[in-house]
Amino acid sequence: MQNNEIGEEHHLEPQNDAKKKYLAFTLCRYLGKIITLPNWTGFNTKLIYKRDIPTQSKIGYLPIIYASPTELSTVKEILNQSEKIADKLNLKYMCLVFDEAIYAKVQQIRWKEEGYLSRFIVRLGDFHMAMPYCGAISKLFKDTGQKDETITLIENLAAKFPCEEYLTEVISEDFEQLRMAVAMFAQSEAEKKPTFALWLNYIEMVQVLLIFLRATGENNWDQHLSAVRSTLP
Repeated sequence: MQNNEIGEEHHLEPQNDAKKKYLAFTLCRYLGKIITLPNWTGFNTKLIYKRDIPTQSKIGYLPIIYASPTELSTVKEILNQSEKIADKLNLKYMCLVFDEAIYAKVQQIRWKEEGYLSRFIVRLGDFHMAMPYCGAISKLFKDTGQKDETITLIENLAAKFPCEEYLTEVISEDFEQLRMAVAMFAQSEAEKKPTFALWLNYIEMVQVLLIFLRATGENNWDQHLSAVRSTLP
């Protein structure tokens, strides 16, 4: 995803595939009578085929720095060591991931030194990005107190889980029409009913969190950036 594609008008497109899968999951769990579907994690696990499994990561140990990790001098040494590793691997850019405490200090140093600013892509870990968003959801909602064709489509969908034909159904034109109908209904009801709008907003926020987790598990960078953009005000 390029810089000019992270604006409000562009960033939602990478989420479409995940949203269709979530809608299919919800409808099949609620209306499907043919089989018992697993929970969200099991559902997504069964939909992963060998060709979709991300490349196995190679994990290695970094040099040990015998000092407090939150001291600026220690953080500076982390950046120095990272730069040496990037040079050794012939990497033009290197992505560095930290927790919140160290992330803030890394940025303080990075913004002052052009070499670090242009070389390193500094990010919070996925857990540390997800938790503030969960906190925002909790804060916002802590005080909140064509029928036959649709049923047939959902039952057919559930019957094909977890085979590859299931995903074929999810991306079919019929299911896209169903998704659009659900979205139009939700928008229409939200405009008339404040309570409906409140809970629709809650569902949409939780869906963004699930998209974020899916992107992390599937190593989908565009979808990851899209979900992160959706968590911002």
